[in-house]
Amino acid sequence: MLFSRILHQLGMYGLAAIEYKKVISSPVTLPTDDNDAEKFDLTKEAAFNLSLIYRQSGNKDLAFAVVSKYCRI
Repeated sequence: MLFSRILHQLGMYGLAAIEYKKVISSPVTLPTDDNDAEKFDLTKEAAFNLSLIYRQSGNKDLAFAVVSKYCRI
């Protein structure tokens, strides 16, 4: 997620979109003290940032579709 955000801030929107899609497709799991894997899910944040890229490029329908699919409460 950090790499995609850096690309987004640098204006490399195409590469950032690819990285955001990777985050959306595979949430990261982090080990906890009990040796259980705790889900560290940044899907909503990545989807919102991806929708910002789509909106900025003029594709408001795709931006709405991404937010509708991944950013529900």
